[in-house]
Amino acid sequence: MESRSKHEGSAKGSRLGRFLAMATVTLSLAALPAPASAALEAVFANDVNPGPSSSFFYDPIEFDGKLVFGAGGPTGFNPWSFDGKNSKQLADAVVGFDSEGPYEFTVFNGWVYYSTDTASTGGELWRTNGTTNELAVDIQPGPGSSSPNRLTVFNGSLFFTAFTTANGTELWKTDGTTTVPMGDLYPGPTSSFINDLTVFNGNLYFSGITPTTGDELFRTDGNTITLAANINPGAVDSGPDDLTVLGAKLYMEARNAVNGSELFATDGVTTTIAADINPTGSSSPGEMTVVGDRIFLEADNGTAGEEPWTFNGTTANMITDLNPGGGDSDPEDFVGVSDQAYFNARQTAIGREPFRTDGTSVNLVADTYPGEESGFPENGFAFQDSFYFRAETPAEGSELWVADDSGGRLVKDILPGTGGSRPDNFIPFQGDLYFSADDGIHGYEIWRLAPPDHAVTIAVVGTRFKVARSGKAAIRLKCPDTEANGPCAGSIDLKTKKSMWSIAISPMSGKIDRSVSLDEDLRIRLGFSVLTLLK
Repeated sequence: MESRSKHEGSAKGSRLGRFLAMATVTLSLAALPAPASAALEAVFANDVNPGPSSSFFYDPIEFDGKLVFGAGGPTGFNPWSFDGKNSKQLADAVVGFDSEGPYEFTVFNGWVYYSTDTASTGGELWRTNGTTNELAVDIQPGPGSSSPNRLTVFNGSLFFTAFTTANGTELWKTDGTTTVPMGDLYPGPTSSFINDLTVFNGNLYFSGITPTTGDELFRTDGNTITLAANINPGAVDSGPDDLTVLGAKLYMEARNAVNGSELFATDGVTTTIAADINPTGSSSPGEMTVVGDRIFLEADNGTAGEEPWTFNGTTANMITDLNPGGGDSDPEDFVGVSDQAYFNARQTAIGREPFRTDGTSVNLVADTYPGEESGFPENGFAFQDSFYFRAETPAEGSELWVADDSGGRLVKDILPGTGGSRPDNFIPFQGDLYFSADDGIHGYEIWRLAPPDHAVTIAVVGTRFKVARSGKAAIRLKCPDTEANGPCAGSIDLKTKKSMWSIAISPMSGKIDRSVSLDEDLRIRLGFSVLTLLK
């Protein structure tokens, strides 16, 4: 890091010159900036609920340069914000600790909408802009709950499911001013169980139940709901699930009387089977995740069990029989990193562990819990070409791991010992990766992954300094007691116009005096052009 400041002045004869000094200088503990490939470090970021009590930081999203999230404090669970340094409660006592806190945070039309409970309104739709927090709509008046869920932005409106006594749980929308039901898909008080809201080809697709079609594929253009496909004709369920967009088609797991539960697709006009992976039964495809131009998924072809597969829009292929002999490897939680997919799966010899595939072969990332016991990797997240996840080890418990092409390693034992910090709720923010974890001191709070930070701020004491005839100036430096990376130690390289001076500093806080020779002709040019504090 470079800090530059130039102050010029002159002194003639016996006069002493006075010159403005730099107010603060930020110094780096490394002689050179850390390379981009340097391993990221896990550091504590903020104690939302101060002390050992947990805030349970969860469901973060980014809004207006801040994180908005749910957390618990002295007054219960509420929406909070975090600007990278400080956290702020956005609402007071929206919900108590014994109720469900705010969830489904969704940015729409300059607000963050969310669902939460209050004693007077029950579970309803609320919103905040970071300053104002207000009830957006009370769909089920009084203390009864409409329990808004599945918030999805589409076509200038916010769509969600909500419950009323008269119509059960159905699809609603709001433009921020007017909130209306989209209809009563299953007439009367019975719910239509709408699920998997997915934007595709200018429509919002979802699964829902009617008494005449069963559980089938529906869509809305934002105004009316229509049946998109009755995949299993009549009132028999096809059960569309795991709706996934790849290219110009919407793929899903669904079933009919002929093929069983297989991979189906629609282009918005025609709905057909895309791949009959198990010709003699059901392959039950699931865990569908798009990576590049392919869908990675789990499926059972009837002989190998549930194994990892790919589908490129035309052909489905089993990548490998990861747990040979008909036993399921049961791959789960595919996460794309560049052109590869990370996932967890089970093998008889090592239990459930993390794997990596390029769609052709599969490699074990790490046997995090050696032997037949499982490391139970979960909460995977892609960040800067690496895969972060939590996994259990016998020595550290459930802690943060990272994997790339070279393999996997433990990032940090955040909660020393076997207890485990249980990292979760990953989100990129301000160039770093934030997450929740429990270090046993602060409770379950906000942490971040960032490049190694050994920077310290050293202040120049005073605003002026004297230059003697000899060309020497006394500079007083101070390392603040509150310096997070202190105490200051090492040396400062001070470059003046004609000389480079090194000032040694022992581990200290407080003040230190040093004299350095400046420009011989007393025309001072202090160019603090690369100040380095070396470890």
